[in-house]
Amino acid sequence: MCGDSLVANDLVWMGFFGDDVGKALIGNLQIADAWEDHITLWDSSTRPVRGGMMELEGRGTTPMAAIGIYYGERTIIVEHFWTNEAGRPPRAITIDEVRSLDVPSAVAANRETFELVPAQPTHLANVANTGALAATRTALLPNLGRKITFPDDGYVWLVLGGDPEAPADVIERRAPFTPWLRLEINYFWGYTGKSLVASMNAKRIDERVWSLPDGWEAQPTLEIDGVRRLLVTRDDMNGVTAVSIHLGTYNRDMTGLHPILEAIFQAMMTRE
Repeated sequence: MCGDSLVANDLVWMGFFGDDVGKALIGNLQIADAWEDHITLWDSSTRPVRGGMMELEGRGTTPMAAIGIYYGERTIIVEHFWTNEAGRPPRAITIDEVRSLDVPSAVAANRETFELVPAQPTHLANVANTGALAATRTALLPNLGRKITFPDDGYVWLVLGGDPEAPADVIERRAPFTPWLRLEINYFWGYTGKSLVASMNAKRIDERVWSLPDGWEAQPTLEIDGVRRLLVTRDDMNGVTAVSIHLGTYNRDMTGLHPILEAIFQAMMTRE
């Protein structure tokens, strides 16, 4: 949607819903003459499909189908609208036709392959801030007490609220939403990257990221409570900045994170 106008035929919802909530979201869509079925997706999983007629502002009643694609805690729902076939009976849309749609097919396939291309939404000419507030680049890292200036890297970053007693701060990339990316930021006085890893009571796995900016060092992956955490560090004369990287992809190339890692380091070096 762009304002009140539909400019594409597919709407992709992504969020931390989980299977049960994702199914409820599909079930609660305001669809007339609704029908329900299941489809074998391109990853061989069976998922629900719900279709029928939906009222779109400026378009009238339009045939559509919603497909649930779920993985782990994160959910993807794809809605497809047959915008040029307003008079089509809803049950005339076949499961084979739903299965052949390009966007749901690509979304489901990407879940398995994690094939990536550079995506920088805020640098696209057709993306604009339609909210009442201007975008803010400076934000407080509340637990560390430092201000970070987010780079103009084409991404949308958000500081997550959390436990005020926790030593670390967490930022998450919200656009593009997939692949999921969360950075846990901490600073340790009197340590280096190597001495910090040596002091941790965690299983070390010789799996590291690559293509880091100058000054940063890839540490072994740590397994804590059964969860693997990619770790990068940067030493200075007083201690070490440590960033735990949580990625929704097998890609370990950090080229696209150079600007945000530099912004994190500058925040750690600036006292106010």
